[in-house]
Amino acid sequence: MSERREFFSARRIGLVGSHRGDAGLFSVFCQQIGRNLAARQDLIVAIAGRMSGKHADDPAVRRRLERYVTGDSQFTTGFLEVIPEQDIGDRIETYVFARESNDARFRHLGRVIQVEGRTREARRFSMIHAVDGLIAVSGTGGTDQQITFALATQTPVLPVPCFGNRAAQHWDNNEDDLAAQMGLTRQDCKRWKTPPKTEEEAKALAEEMLDRFLASLSKRCFVIMPFAEDFDALNHGVIDPAVQSFGDEPIHLGNRGEPGDVGEQIREGIDKADYIICVLDGLRPNVLFELGMAQAKGKPTILLWSEKRQEAESVPFDIAHEQRINYGAVDDALLSRLQKAIGHVR
Repeated sequence: MSERREFFSARRIGLVGSHRGDAGLFSVFCQQIGRNLAARQDLIVAIAGRMSGKHADDPAVRRRLERYVTGDSQFTTGFLEVIPEQDIGDRIETYVFARESNDARFRHLGRVIQVEGRTREARRFSMIHAVDGLIAVSGTGGTDQQITFALATQTPVLPVPCFGNRAAQHWDNNEDDLAAQMGLTRQDCKRWKTPPKTEEEAKALAEEMLDRFLASLSKRCFVIMPFAEDFDALNHGVIDPAVQSFGDEPIHLGNRGEPGDVGEQIREGIDKADYIICVLDGLRPNVLFELGMAQAKGKPTILLWSEKRQEAESVPFDIAHEQRINYGAVDDALLSRLQKAIGHVR
């Protein structure tokens, strides 16, 4: 199974839920979530494998399955409207038992992840362990388990409140924390808990909830700086604490020591980062090259430059006009200034 939180991998968003009875606007909502996720090239969708009702051997099981409209199927219906099934590649991951991986009764989309264990709980928990965030809509027992496990492991979760059932119950139990996490007002929460009345309302609500949830996830900061011990205090005493104070993850390629093509790792790290911190001290060619790559990709960038070094270094004209933090000492004042800058760019 894939490791959790690989720095250079796309983020994984788990999708769960089901609805019984008239599921018209539930389906519209879920399909819009799927469309919007498909449009985000930096995200992978994770779902748990599910038996198709028409292929169930036991008539009683088939009838039970057919009573539910599953969120998994509705999310992927919207996803497939944007990306045809033959082009999915690994943009969708389906979590299944080993014995289900070649079972025709199960529909497998994208990359199939075989999990250990022979229970549905093992499959559900394996998926939650692998994702960076979970979106749950309505649902019953299985959805309840996945939300509970996500909350217990501090995996960010959006239990959609407007379609009732277990997701709404979890929202009610955790509303204050969820609102703080996503920066919601009381009026926002009230509106999110109100069921949509039209397809347009359902689509708009899906887009708003998804955008607010994705924006609340921890972000990645790619750090561009010289590889030298002289910068350890700046790195460990200021940059790392500043980034981590927001719950974000600093990526220092020099600290990872992973085999492979360093140039490709730099490109992937910059491409997957949400923002960049660049230390100009010394005006090293590799630093300026990486900074150029980051700016070409439109990444928000914070520049740091020692006032002492500026006496002997002339900043290149094409970045001379950019705002930067000129620092004299590596201290708490610099940490505070960097935190303020991060708050603006993230």
